[in-house]
Amino acid sequence: MLLAAVLSLRVFIEKWPKPYRIFSALLFATLVIELGSIFWSTDWYKMSGYAQTNAWIYNAGHLIRLALLVWFYHDMMTSERVKKAIRWIGALALLSLIGIYIFYTHTSHVAYFLLHSFPAILFALFYFRQLLKNDEVIRLEKDPGVWISIGVFIYNMANLPVFSFIDYLNKTNLKTASATLYYNDALNILSYTLFLIAFLCKPQPKPLPSSFSSPHY
Repeated sequence: MLLAAVLSLRVFIEKWPKPYRIFSALLFATLVIELGSIFWSTDWYKMSGYAQTNAWIYNAGHLIRLALLVWFYHDMMTSERVKKAIRWIGALALLSLIGIYIFYTHTSHVAYFLLHSFPAILFALFYFRQLLKNDEVIRLEKDPGVWISIGVFIYNMANLPVFSFIDYLNKTNLKTASATLYYNDALNILSYTLFLIAFLCKPQPKPLPSSFSSPHY
């Protein structure tokens, strides 16, 4: 995670397009959330006088990361219809997350993951569809957006069946529920490796207008 975040700084040095700077901010936000969670559960909670659980930090992190992901994919799209769809989906998901955060601030709830993962999967699919409809031929293996979207799609899609039942596992089989953390760690390593590859590439030309971006599609 740290390596991918540090390497992503090249988007500011080399003045990459705005969406990639947003994704770099997302990586650093994730890093801060992870470090904050660790420090809170070890020392900071003692100074604050609150409970040791760091669930509230991870829960707030879902809000921050989804907001940045919505912004990233919104600016990556060329179709106004798709941009509008992303705005609506993102707004509904974020409002729902805020509502859940109010009632389940200090509790890990499956809704946090689902409301983050479903939009993320849809947005990645939107990007893949845009590439399919693209009139400009680009080398997919050199496109940062492709590697980022593959990482986003794989992580959220592969975790979906596990975290959909995590509340049930926590109540019935705590050992299995704990084992899913290793599965999640493996997916994290894979997704951040893909993000790392993304920032070793160079941005490709912006897709030309096509039937996918037509308002009559």
